[in-house]
Amino acid sequence: MRLLVAVIVDLVQFVRSAFFVAVPRSVVQVSASYDDVNKEEPVQRPPLALGAPAYITHEKQVVWCQPRAAFDEKAGVLTFGDQVICRQYEGDWYQVVTSHYEGWVPRTSLTNRREEVFPVCIPDCDYPSNHPSVRAIRHHIQDAFSCGAAALPLTSAEYVVYCLIEKGHTIPWRQHQQRLEGQWHRLLRGVPGVSITISPATGVVIEYCHDVEHGMLDRVGYVTSVAPDETIEIATVSHGVMRVLRMKRVEWVERKSLFITLH
Repeated sequence: MRLLVAVIVDLVQFVRSAFFVAVPRSVVQVSASYDDVNKEEPVQRPPLALGAPAYITHEKQVVWCQPRAAFDEKAGVLTFGDQVICRQYEGDWYQVVTSHYEGWVPRTSLTNRREEVFPVCIPDCDYPSNHPSVRAIRHHIQDAFSCGAAALPLTSAEYVVYCLIEKGHTIPWRQHQQRLEGQWHRLLRGVPGVSITISPATGVVIEYCHDVEHGMLDRVGYVTSVAPDETIEIATVSHGVMRVLRMKRVEWVERKSLFITLH
């Protein structure tokens, strides 16, 4: 009987050793470290050049007195598109200088690519309401014509106002009236700092007739260039599509064009 028990015990031990091999502790540890190694590192933006312009990418960004967010240490607030100069950095924070503030902002709120905050619209491209460039333009002009609220595609009026703001000009509307294209010269006539002429210049607003036979001013655009022979190029938007038009002098005269200059 004892011999039979001993044989059974030996058989059980043989089965265990043959089919249930213990996994070494070192293998388990290596597997755990492998998982750690394969974790994705967070994507970091490249460093910004010190002494060079950078731009705020957040709608509102607090400027802090120190390279950290802390109680009652706000130096000011910057908004989307504001230009700053980076002086130095500490970790993920940059010390920036503007005409009003000096302080620290996180790297995530900065870009050195101007086109990220001041988009350049491409001719013959469609710009619906949800396009990133349209959202940026409407942010700059504070959705002045409520086209964002109405989910409309980009309009000429919006693009012209944006071009003026980009050049440092703001239209001094005298009173709140419906600012239909073709009526701007009437609304701005006699307003200080505004002149209305029949002579083109680069960087001014143009109002003109789309339909010459109709004879009414009903379009607005932004003059991007004037040649020596007074051929002009204008940027305008038609049904959400960016257009660049070229008009010889005889054409823009025939279209009864007026040019609005902000001083």
